[in-house]
Amino acid sequence: MRRTITTSTTRLLSHVGILAGDSGGDGWQGAAYSIYSSTSATRELEGDVLVTGTLVDGAEGSEWLCLTDGCYELYISGGTANTEISFSFVDEVRVACARVHVHVLVRV
Repeated sequence: MRRTITTSTTRLLSHVGILAGDSGGDGWQGAAYSIYSSTSATRELEGDVLVTGTLVDGAEGSEWLCLTDGCYELYISGGTANTEISFSFVDEVRVACARVHVHVLVRV
């Protein structure tokens, strides 16, 4: 199964945090994320991998990224408890970035 979510932005971002959550409190259990640069709205994962990560254990964790204004794809690979996975993007003061342009692919 694949789920695609697209949002858009007109805001220039430099430091963006990805907050990883796990409702079970035991990490993403094998799932991982990859953020790709993107130049196409129709082709998936055609860009370069910019960063990868996971939530090894616990209920939440974060990683800070430096991204210029542009288009990106967030790919989350399947783990053993995908329904527990959550994520959000925040700015430098940990306020949710509601207009970040990220094309999200979740494969389970």
